Amino acid sequence: MLSATLALVLAAVAVSPVHARFGQQNPPAQGQVQNAVGGSLAGQVPGVLLGGADPCAKLSLADQIAAAKPGNAAALDAARAVVHTEANFNPFTPGALPKFCGDAALPKTPELRGILALVSDEGVPAFGSGGSLTAAQINKISADSLKSPIANNAGKSVARLYADQGFKDFVGAGQLQIATPGGATPPPAAPPAAPPAAPPAAPPAAAGVDTNAELKKLLNQMLALLN
Repeated sequence: MLSATLALVLAAVAVSPVHARFGQQNPPAQGQVQNAVGGSLAGQVPGVLLGGADPCAKLSLADQIAAAKPGNAAALDAARAVVHTEANFNPFTPGALPKFCGDAALPKTPELRGILALVSDEGVPAFGSGGSLTAAQINKISADSLKSPIANNAGKSVARLYADQGFKDFVGAGQLQIATPGGATPPPAAPPAAPPAAPPAAPPAAAGVDTNAELKKLLNQMLALLN
């Protein structure tokens, strides 16, 4: 009786939407890593895709996969697949949001930068309801980024790239809002101009000297000598 009950529970979990999404997303990437670089790194793939995992751990693992066989096309493709794979979260929990890495240094491998991961298309409420891109819109950009990575990615985190595309339905998006419509930070205000310098003061006139009186005295002395 116990074994029959356990079988029913496992069957229910296997067909649950959350488990189904994990099954759809996880095995392809894990299988690619297994075939490219072996089981040690492949075994770490499920852990970095869990909803509670650090989103930066997925990018660090992708760097390790690419570095396991430098220059190997299969290893690089497997690393790209890991970066592109949707991380798991329960989209049926109201207010649940995906998380993206905010470390601008990750991934370190140049060929992995500019790639966005897919997001669930079953958010509650639906993504895009608050003016953001919808799941379908951001997933189209994500799919394109796997083929042609987003070019303007230097010095930007993956989270920053999502915000730049117009997708804001993720944890921490409010801290990444662009200050101006053009995306540029307003220049600092110029300092106020210094007031004009005051003209130098005239030197004070010498006091106590009567020039006319001195000249008259000198003339009188010269006349007295002539007489």
